[in-house]
Amino acid sequence: MAVLAAWVLLDPVLSAIFRSELAGDVLPAALTVFSTVDPYVRFALALVTVTQIVRSGVVPAPWSWAPAWALAALTLSWLVSAIVTATASPGSDMRAIVAVVTVDGLVRVSCAVVLGVLAIVLADRSGRTAAVPVLSPSDVRR
Repeated sequence: MAVLAAWVLLDPVLSAIFRSELAGDVLPAALTVFSTVDPYVRFALALVTVTQIVRSGVVPAPWSWAPAWALAALTLSWLVSAIVTATASPGSDMRAIVAVVTVDGLVRVSCAVVLGVLAIVLADRSGRTAAVPVLSPSDVRR
């Protein structure tokens, strides 16, 4: 999880460094390789993180799968967006492309919000007090 966080935080820095080496219109080989490898490294690190969350047992059973479902939704929306934008021709309908990219953005934001809310709600479990037992009338002394 720490490696994924570091990779996500270093991504803009590394991209800026590689872009600063641009000479005219020629892309440096390092930027091309980094841009190609980056999504796959992110996916692999996210898959390892999701697997560890499910296997660790720290998060309660049904909710431990929420990161896996979020990763699946993000992967599906990214693939659809990549396919639609890659197959678009200059004369194609831009409304479809805008709609797909908009849905992709909504999926990204929704996953982040849902996982954040789940983390807050599930983290509050440790601060809760034990339930007060309900006494039956026979247990109450007069």
